[in-house]
This record gives sequence, structure tokens and C-alpha cells, in this order.
Amino acid sequence: MVSSTKAISDLRIHVSSHAEDARPIALLANLLVERAKLSRNEGISSSGASNDSCYEEAVSLAKASIKLAPEDAIGYGVLSTIPILQLRERMSFLRTAVDLEQESLKKRVDNVSSQVVIALSLVRLLIEPREEMARINDEFHAKTTMRQDLCVNKLTGLDERSIYEELKIALETSQSIIWKRRENRWQTRQTGQEANSQLANAFSSIPPTIQNLAIAHYRLGRFFRTMRQDGTTHHPTAKYHFSSVLELLNPPYMNASYKLQSQIELYDMTVKSKFWLATLEQDVPLVHSKTMQVDRCPKEYVTSLYSSFAANFDNQLVKKLKYKTPAKLRELLDSAQHVPGTRRRFSHGADLGCGTGLSGVAFRDLIEFDFVGVDLSSEMVDKAKERGCYDHVFVGDVESILTDPHCEGLDLIVACDVFVYIGNLLSVFESVANRLTPKHGLFVFSTELLVEEQDTVENRGFVLQSCARFAHKQSYVRNLADECGFVVRAMTVDVIRKNGGQDVSGILAV
Repeated sequence: MVSSTKAISDLRIHVSSHAEDARPIALLANLLVERAKLSRNEGISSSGASNDSCYEEAVSLAKASIKLAPEDAIGYGVLSTIPILQLRERMSFLRTAVDLEQESLKKRVDNVSSQVVIALSLVRLLIEPREEMARINDEFHAKTTMRQDLCVNKLTGLDERSIYEELKIALETSQSIIWKRRENRWQTRQTGQEANSQLANAFSSIPPTIQNLAIAHYRLGRFFRTMRQDGTTHHPTAKYHFSSVLELLNPPYMNASYKLQSQIELYDMTVKSKFWLATLEQDVPLVHSKTMQVDRCPKEYVTSLYSSFAANFDNQLVKKLKYKTPAKLRELLDSAQHVPGTRRRFSHGADLGCGTGLSGVAFRDLIEFDFVGVDLSSEMVDKAKERGCYDHVFVGDVESILTDPHCEGLDLIVACDVFVYIGNLLSVFESVANRLTPKHGLFVFSTELLVEEQDTVENRGFVLQSCARFAHKQSYVRNLADECGFVVRAMTVDVIRKNGGQDVSGILAV
């Protein structure tokens, strides 16, 4: 925020002495918009001024820029990002910015940065009106809005099919230029020739351009994957965009300076693209190879999924999806006791992926001392604290509690509806085995059922389904339990919830 304030101050000084220079005025407007959005996200004011006053000044500056240089796209582009303007107005400004940028490209068709700017703008034209319609609707109509086929948008009057056709041209042109430059650079390295300064300078601008192009493909992949009403039409399109992200961000000949491990945001994008690609396997044939194997859902996806409906979670899960896993697991645990009719008490327990505490309620009376809950979503943790069934609740993944030195001596570990987000359970089982008290500790969990007859990659025993949840075979669970030193006390198959009105079968195990 400090650096942003200084940049704004410096630009104000420049603008005051260059009042006829349109571009710095537009840049100042853009900085004001960015600062207002940042302060809103962080819950702070921007130097005593309200966010709306920043936006209002940005509108005034952007319009002044347009008046000075009506042929320049930047002023229109800034106006398209100012939230105090109506959506139709913002999208109209964005459409004008795209048209102007396309006109200027006629004189410099090989300018990849401008091509990518056009692509990103068209992505916004395609997706943002849908997102706005979904935001103002109730839950049912929001999902319907995002799933419907390409059409003329009701809020903006823009033809989504035409926009996407333009988008494809911008993406294909951008990638063609990028691949050509990469190939030239690679050939230069292979032959030992020195790259000339012009080529070196041109390629030095590629990484941020590649990142923006990958962002465009990723947003489009998510957009088309959501259109699940006609998978044969749109899932191949989603697959193309997710695959393009991987091609852009992970070429085999990237040198050390472009390693994705040092660029967290890019690396995360490849992980998520790989994950979403894997969910399309049942609709679009993909190559079953080790490079496409996904062992668990990305943490960011699970966190955002549950944070988004934490406030309405219990109603959604229990009433609409008929979720009964905690109660059924508790019944299975009671029936698995050594002496029928008796109820064993446990000293210390942990609830992995505790959510709002539905499972905590089911098992609380069995824990004499400490009962700890952990969940990835801070919003879910807040709800669990309100329920009051845990002694301690904190934010973290399922394995964080199993490696915490303060959580020793656990004799009951519960995991309800958690392993649907983890495919390869080996590390979790090993951690649980190390944390449970020897001989008497119990591990109670559920996961969705994968029938034994279904093929899996390299006979792994689990699959990532198109609904973005893992399912496991009973044989996989039994073999893994045996490998980690567990004795299966009880295992059964039962209906654990509904999905799309259909029963979902799961494995319940002690």
C-alpha cells in the first residue's frame, strides 16, 4: 500500500505538469482503482479517502484521458474495471477498448502483448456478465446461469458465441507467435549460436505474456467445464484450455530462470489445471499416464468450496443432500465395540476435516478429555467453534494435526467425508497409525465407493470422478489398512448422501 501511495503521488506530480498527455492520466486512474480494490479487500481505507471517492476520481481521469486521445484503448479499459459503474456500461467500455486495440494491431500484427491483452479483455466480456448474473440470483438460478449454453447475454446484450470466436483467433495468434519465438530460441541453443539482441529482447518479454495467456486459458477452462448440461460439446473445449495452460507453463526446454517451483502462482495454476483435466476423463478420453495422475484435490479448491457456503452448510448438506455419514459412522463404531451394548470412552480424539462440527456432535460424548477439530476453511472453523463440541479447533489440513507434537496420545481419530478430496491415502494412513495410541486406538472414516470392477490407472484402487471427488475401492482400503498395521474391525457400504437426486454409496470403516 505504501509503494502504491508513492506511485500515485509521483504520477500526480507528472500529470500536473503534463496535462495534455493522455496515457499518464489513464495510468493514474488505473492506480487509483487498484488501490481502492486493495483497500477494500484488506478492510482498510485508502489514505482517509473512501473507496468510492477513489473510484469517482478514477472515472473522471479516465474520461479526461479518452477526451485527449479517443483512439487509445487504455482509458476505456480502465473504465471497464471501475465497480461503481453499471455492468452494461463497463462492458460497453471494454468492448470499445477491444475494438481500438484490434484496429491498432493491423499495423503490428506480431505484437504478442497486444494480442494477449485483447484475449484477456474478451475473456472478461465472456465471463464477467455471467458471473454478475449468478451473483444476483439465488443458488439454483446461479448454477443454471453458469451452466447454460453460449447465448446472447441478458445483462449486456453481447453475443457470447461471437465473443468466443474472436477469442479463439486472439489465442491462436498469440500462441503461434510464442511458439515461433520459443522454437527459434531453442534452435539457437541447440546449434550453439548466440542469440542476437533483438531476439533476446523479444523473448525477455515472453514470461509475463505467457502468464497472462495461461490465465486466459485457465478461466476459459473453468468456464466451459461448468457447462455440464452438454458435456460432449463443452468438455472437450475445457480440456483444450486446461491443456494449453500446461503447454504454456511447462515446456520441456524452459531454462532454470523459468522454473515453476520458484513462481508459486504459476505452479499452482498448473496443479489446478491438471486436477480439472483429470475430472474430465470420464467425458473426454485422456491419456492414462503418470503425468496425468492426481493424488488429491488442490487445497485452494477445497478451501474456497467450503468457505463459499459455510453459512448455509448444514442446511445444504443435511436437508438437501440428506447427509447422514456422522450418524452412520457412530452407529458402526458402537456396533464394533468388543462387548455388545457397552460404550467405550476415549481419552483424546481428533476430527479431521471437521467442517461445522456435524461429526463432532456425533462423537463428542465418547471423548473424556480433549477433542480437537481441524479444517482447511477458516469460515468452517468459526462455525465449528460456535457449535461448541470441540475443546480446540484450528485451521489446517488433515495431516497438520497428525504431525503436531501437542496432539499426542490420540485414541480416536475421525474423518467424515474427507477422503473424497484425497485419492492416495497412504500418507494419511501412515500418519494416523503413528499418532494413534498402540493397540487400543481406533480410526473411523468414510469415503465414496468405487466398484471393484471399474478399471483405474495402474490399478491404483481410486479414481477422481467428474464431480471432482475421489472414490475408493474396498480392496484398496483393506490393503492399505493392512500395510499400515491396522486391523479392520468393521467395514460396510451404505448410502451416505444424495447428489443430483441420486443416492451416493460410500465405504464406512472402523
